[in-house]
Amino acid sequence: MALLSALVVVLWPTRWRWPALAIGAVVVLAVGVSRLYLGVHYPSDVLAAWMRALGWVAGLRLILARRGAGAPARDRGAETRPRDAVPR
Repeated sequence: MALLSALVVVLWPTRWRWPALAIGAVVVLAVGVSRLYLGVHYPSDVLAAWMRALGWVAGLRLILARRGAGAPARDRGAETRPRDAVPR
């Protein structure tokens, strides 16, 4: 679930957001239902795993979004230098 949620987060700004969301939802629901059908987990186990995975992805998204806003100065200035300039 976390992998598929992360894939949706990464693909969200692109045109592939809806296919990724649909495929991810089908896979996650199929795995959850199969766990219940086989009797290897209780419904609360499946719901807790889904919530934990979503919380993990949401937390990482917040951390990475905040980290991207404060990029190091050397990376921000890299685009302003001419490519063929030779440092002396």
